[in-house]
Amino acid sequence: MGHLLVFAFLAIFLCGLWVAYVSWRQYKATDILLFRSLFQYIISFDLMVFGFFVARYAHTNLVGENPLDFHPVIWVVTAVGVFVLQTGVTWTILSLTWDLKQRRFPGILTIVFLIAIILIGISYVIGFTVMFQSGSPWWIVVTHKALSIFMTLGFGYAFIGLIAGRHRNLNAKQRKSARCFGWLLLGGFLIVPVSVTLPESIYLVGFAVALLWACCTPLLWLRLYSGPYKQPVTQEVASSAIALLAKRYGITQREQEVMALLVEGKSNKEIEDLLCISFSTVKNHVYNLYKKMEVNSRAQLMHLVMVESARQEP
Repeated sequence: MGHLLVFAFLAIFLCGLWVAYVSWRQYKATDILLFRSLFQYIISFDLMVFGFFVARYAHTNLVGENPLDFHPVIWVVTAVGVFVLQTGVTWTILSLTWDLKQRRFPGILTIVFLIAIILIGISYVIGFTVMFQSGSPWWIVVTHKALSIFMTLGFGYAFIGLIAGRHRNLNAKQRKSARCFGWLLLGGFLIVPVSVTLPESIYLVGFAVALLWACCTPLLWLRLYSGPYKQPVTQEVASSAIALLAKRYGITQREQEVMALLVEGKSNKEIEDLLCISFSTVKNHVYNLYKKMEVNSRAQLMHLVMVESARQEP
């Protein structure tokens, strides 16, 4: 069973790499930051799966199954790895959630997150000290549990926000898409507590199934439900809306030209060539547009244009 699980974790890791590749291609094709956030989440989650693979391989072939027999150095390396990987996954799922909502990531949430990981990091340092003095890893074990609770709360916040949120900043199709992502991802994580109830000899199989589900569902969402976030805005429909938004937000003529090209789906490099300006100047114009319009991604900017276009329709 141990060797079978090693191969299962490796297969899940390779599957996750493929999903990450697909999401990165989506980002490069559309230049929509939502898909970059999705890529970052998949990569961080896949690295965590790779960590499970390495740990399972080590337990099966090198150090044995009993944690009390682990060398202190193994405890330190494992703790640091768990801390970095689970923190990364938690941060990226929260960032992805707010990109799906098309809203700015709240500053207060950032502060709470940083305080939590600092406290957990301090707890790990205390655990290392206790272990080297007494030989007992009990403090590290307790900190592992606290970190797992923190990660569970982060995912729970994300699920509730996507599934139950009103999403006033989204149109009807985008609200449906965001909720579909929440439900798809929730399905995989519900398998985890179910797997814990299985007999000890096979509960890791259920855990592996949950990881596989969590790795594959972003691909399912990309293929079937991500369309509302990629909906194009034609130049004819958007031109009057862009002019009204430019007047409302105090956008300069050059910034208006950049915004029109952004809405057409042009990349920063293409805008540089079309307007015959430097790449850094393009980035400055984009930054000023985001700041004036209080958005932080191209998808949010396009959403404003789509909403304004809808208002102009008879």
